[in-house]
Amino acid sequence: MKKAILLTLLIGTILGSVNAQYSVNKIRYDHRAWEYHPDDPHNPAICGVVNLFVPGVGQMIAGEGGRGAAFLVGTMGCFALYGVGAVKTTLAVEEAITYNREYQGEGLAMMGIGLLGAITLEIWSIVDAVRVAKVNNLAWRDKNNQSYRLDFEPYIAPLTYSDNSHVQVGVNIAVRF
Repeated sequence: MKKAILLTLLIGTILGSVNAQYSVNKIRYDHRAWEYHPDDPHNPAICGVVNLFVPGVGQMIAGEGGRGAAFLVGTMGCFALYGVGAVKTTLAVEEAITYNREYQGEGLAMMGIGLLGAITLEIWSIVDAVRVAKVNNLAWRDKNNQSYRLDFEPYIAPLTYSDNSHVQVGVNIAVRF
């Protein structure tokens, strides 16, 4: 038990130390404004597909470790609730058959709630992973975009006057803000 608590704290610390900024970024950036750029660090399609198989991993790939862990733990909790309901149902059915009683439907509600919760979290996590990747890409672009640009270009031009010929040499400097 102590090892499980220690492992949970270690994972929480690691996931909490990730620079998770989606809650701030989603206020500044609209996921619908995102367009593909080859330099983007997070691919929304990959994040969505990965979440189809393991809920929460897409958010982790997009840099939101705590958010991904919440989806993963939530989905696991729903499946655990479904499993407990299935065990209760199996035991209740066996007891009803053994003692020739009427089955009371014990555990079916837990199974239904667990399965519905898992499906809901699965769909939500796929949509969320795509949005998180898009918003974090927009924020990354904004953060890594320089606010100025300084270009140097060599300049060579022959000049000819009535009887003299000169070569003009210099540097063009272009500053953009």
